[in-house]
Amino acid sequence: MGDVMAPRFAPVVGLFVLAPFVGEFLLGNLTLGELGLGLVLAPMYGFGAILVRETARRWGGGWASVVLLAAAYALVEEGPVDQLLWNDSYAGQDLLHGPSYVPALGMSVELTQAVLALHTVWSICVPIAIVEAFVPDRRPWLGRVGLAVVAVLFGWARCWCSGATTPSSTSWLHRGRSVGCPP
Repeated sequence: MGDVMAPRFAPVVGLFVLAPFVGEFLLGNLTLGELGLGLVLAPMYGFGAILVRETARRWGGGWASVVLLAAAYALVEEGPVDQLLWNDSYAGQDLLHGPSYVPALGMSVELTQAVLALHTVWSICVPIAIVEAFVPDRRPWLGRVGLAVVAVLFGWARCWCSGATTPSSTSWLHRGRSVGCPP
């Protein structure tokens, strides 16, 4: 049974590990000394990439579906999860109030575009493309139970990551609470 299961789950594990590595280390956000932090980020990035890939392939969609779902992932991660898109003092910096700030939305167009480019392309699409280059089968890799487990683990990772950030009291998601996560 182990010999049958290993090849089937190898691309899932590969995508889980590769997503934070590409999205953070290869882009220069993490140094060699901080490479272990990629393992801390793996649940958010890895389970997110797996969900995007598996959902797109279950829908029978091609790369357009992957890109659309990856963009949704980017907005969820940097919006309600870590609150970068709305927090004017995220990590002690005001990234919102620049020339592209839209007061009615409480968001910066420039920051939103950067987040979409970073996570859609580098955190999700590139790791999927790399793993699929080695595993050309475009069918889903996980069954319904496996997909449900990944979805639950992604939900846990989302709550865990939102609790790890410390937004200011001016954030619309006051005191680090994320939508759907316990205080």
